[in-house]
Amino acid sequence: MQRLPVTFTFGSAEVADANIYDSVTGDVMRCVMNSEDQLVVDQGILIRATNPFNRERNVIILAGSFGFGTSAAARLLTSSEILTHAIVAQGSPFEAVFSVEVAGGTPQHIELKNLRQLDSTMLRMGT
Repeated sequence: MQRLPVTFTFGSAEVADANIYDSVTGDVMRCVMNSEDQLVVDQGILIRATNPFNRERNVIILAGSFGFGTSAAARLLTSSEILTHAIVAQGSPFEAVFSVEVAGGTPQHIELKNLRQLDSTMLRMGT
């Protein structure tokens, strides 16, 4: 991830920061817990980018703040909402953030919050 030109990032794992930070707008996305401290809205990041170790290949990264967000990223990746988005459909590298409602221990409604094209000229190559 450190080699990719992403603008959406998770907080530090060392302090268990599950928030998603947007370096472009300064916005912070947070998971939502109910009064019993149960997760009701998770979130995640979906990335398709040029592989920083081999420019002939792409990588796909699916990551959630918790497991529900990771599972939802896989579902979002195959949804018509993502596949028909202009940036995705033209094959450009992209990053997206989303939220997912959790009900009965299952990810439910996925909401795409933002999707933007990655600047592949900013890719830091592996050595």
